[in-house]
Amino acid sequence: MTIRKIIAVTVIIIVVLAAIWLYRNRCYLKKLYVESRTDLKIPYCNQKGKTSNINFSNVNWVHRVNSIERYFEICEKYNGIEIDVNFDSEKNCFDVYHAPKSSVNLCLEEMLKNVKNPEKTFYWLDFKNLDSTNYIPALNNLNSICEKLKIKNNLIVESSNPVILSHFTDSGFYTSYYIFTFNPYALSDSVANYYYEKVCAILDKSRVCAISGYAQQLVFMKHFPGYDFLLWNLESNKFWSNIFNKRYKSIKNVKVILVKDITKSYI
Repeated sequence: MTIRKIIAVTVIIIVVLAAIWLYRNRCYLKKLYVESRTDLKIPYCNQKGKTSNINFSNVNWVHRVNSIERYFEICEKYNGIEIDVNFDSEKNCFDVYHAPKSSVNLCLEEMLKNVKNPEKTFYWLDFKNLDSTNYIPALNNLNSICEKLKIKNNLIVESSNPVILSHFTDSGFYTSYYIFTFNPYALSDSVANYYYEKVCAILDKSRVCAISGYAQQLVFMKHFPGYDFLLWNLESNKFWSNIFNKRYKSIKNVKVILVKDITKSYI
């Protein structure tokens, strides 16, 4: 085979492989294009979040660490973990689990006592059932845990009930309003404005440090520049997850991104 033919065959192989790669990754490429080119026709909110002493040392934290076993599977890779908690008023403890899974009777304090160097680890508590009936004992319990382990400045308390969550802000916790889930790229202008006004009204009655949501909601969250942004990007493809996270990190308000890292104990 002549050199010319070898070059021609090589070029054909490269073109075919490139076409296959583009086809297989077309959804990611479309998402990357849409996210980089889209903005919403809504105003920018002039409200500002509460400041905090928390100092985030790393942007990438790991999603759903709801058991001691899961913690030990990932603790060498991440220094920030997300934990789902439901406050049990009868037991006076934060029960660690994520519905629809059932409780395994693991209290947050017990779990955190197993953390290596707890004062050097960061924690995102997704408080699932915060309401007006349980916030006082929950706040007292969390303050007690933080005092014992010296972790108050390493902790995020997140809830979809930001008005009640304001009591945690007043007590010195870094707090985040978990905004309701929607796809901002599928919204009409009128619906986008309705959601914007709804979130503005909620924040106007609340005292929180940040807002949190799915990474695709960042295009909406950017219209609240007075707040920190906390995201979760649960893309399983590591290559594309890193590509998107690099884009998200370029926005200064983005402080934490939860990433999906499946292990044996991931539930």
